[in-house]
Amino acid sequence: MIRTSVSFSSTDKRLERLYTRAKDTILASIKSFGNRKLLTDAPNSDVITLNYSVLTAETLADYDTEIATDCVRAFLVTLRKDGRPASALKRKGGSFIPSYEALTGFSFAEEAVKMCYLVKNKKSSYSKRLYSSLCQFDEYLWTRHDLNANGCLEIFEERDTEEGVGAGRFAPLTMIINGSKRSVSPFPIEVFDLMGEAFCIRTSLAEVADMLGKQDEAASWRQKAELIAEKISTFFWLNNSTACFDRDYRGSVINNLSIHNLWLLYYGVFGQKMAEAFLDSHLLNPREFWTPMPLPSVTPNDSLFDSENPFRGHPRAITYRRAIPALERYGYYAALTELGQKLLRATSEQGCFPPSFDYTTGKALGEEAEREYAPTASAVLEIIKRFFGVYADRETVCWGCLGCENESLEYSFTWGNDTYHVENADGVATGSINGQRIFTVTAGTRIFTDVYGTSMRVINATDKTLDCICVCRGKTHSMCLAPNESISL
Repeated sequence: MIRTSVSFSSTDKRLERLYTRAKDTILASIKSFGNRKLLTDAPNSDVITLNYSVLTAETLADYDTEIATDCVRAFLVTLRKDGRPASALKRKGGSFIPSYEALTGFSFAEEAVKMCYLVKNKKSSYSKRLYSSLCQFDEYLWTRHDLNANGCLEIFEERDTEEGVGAGRFAPLTMIINGSKRSVSPFPIEVFDLMGEAFCIRTSLAEVADMLGKQDEAASWRQKAELIAEKISTFFWLNNSTACFDRDYRGSVINNLSIHNLWLLYYGVFGQKMAEAFLDSHLLNPREFWTPMPLPSVTPNDSLFDSENPFRGHPRAITYRRAIPALERYGYYAALTELGQKLLRATSEQGCFPPSFDYTTGKALGEEAEREYAPTASAVLEIIKRFFGVYADRETVCWGCLGCENESLEYSFTWGNDTYHVENADGVATGSINGQRIFTVTAGTRIFTDVYGTSMRVINATDKTLDCICVCRGKTHSMCLAPNESISL
């Protein structure tokens, strides 16, 4: 197994303490499940979920690839005969008990694939087992949850959702039956976030098929994934609302603008124009989701908003964790910088990692016992490494060169036999591999290279136009970059 490790230091001692505490929270959340060590949701938790735990394990992979990949393997062995994996595992004594309730909001397929690259063995038994399991899960979804065969996946009760019973976004229908008003269940409901999950499963299958040399199967999976994306754009997406909406059993639109549209960005379903329409109209709209502490589950002006219900109210930390790759995927680096700064400020000032935050103040919500939440710590570590660190995403090395005014920061990532190091100080950032300098660049940027430090791309990660100088391979490049603009050198 390839070994990984990270070190981080800064003259900003509050930020350094935040990093250390976040890392310690993740490591303290590792528990023994039989003969495996797995990552739970908190140091005081005995549960791992397919919604949050593998997503958090992706962060853990920078420190321990074996436990991170075991978090995936643990779910792969829970596949029922019909192909459905457990949605959660609960530790009891020396073993674990699987649960098969939730079906939406899973965050595991792409994360599981990324680990194939991190362990530097694309044709491993792990990759082969992952491919087989995802194939079975795909078959389960389309056999059991598209009963009317219209190409749209259905759920049959609230228990199927990530939120579970009491979610509130699927209110009973009021209908006139025999001259009197009656409440009727809206189920089965065709839900766009489950469609997004299915799209991600198929694109992940295509990627693993390529790894295993199954090019014909990879092409087939990509075609099947595109059919899902097309269905989402024609059936769930409403042009006049620039967002997706679920449909009840009659095919009628359920008028609920929810944060679940962000899941489609996270899964990579939207085309660029659709993504920009939703982001600019809704997600980055201060009157809707871009509140002082951004990304509430429901917009505060919506009648469904409930400050007592984390799935219908204030921002959830897991939403920030999903928002990080979602915003990156569509090139919204400046928005991610703003979001990340607010998250770092809120967690640093309060010294905890709560499951949710007040959307107006950023104040930590939840009981004291809940304030060491591993997904929140994961989001913090992901932001720190994107701003000031270095990490691998498949076969791309990503360097954080944002800088920190009047502070210096050093971050090292060891991946097998190689150590990638970035230093931010005095308005510039310097990156090196195994002690050999690769680049020096103006702060406020992100750098992307291959594993050898070549094929370089520079991005302005701020909301202001940036006059930038980058020195690499013995040449000095001068450029003026608009927010989110990138240039290849």
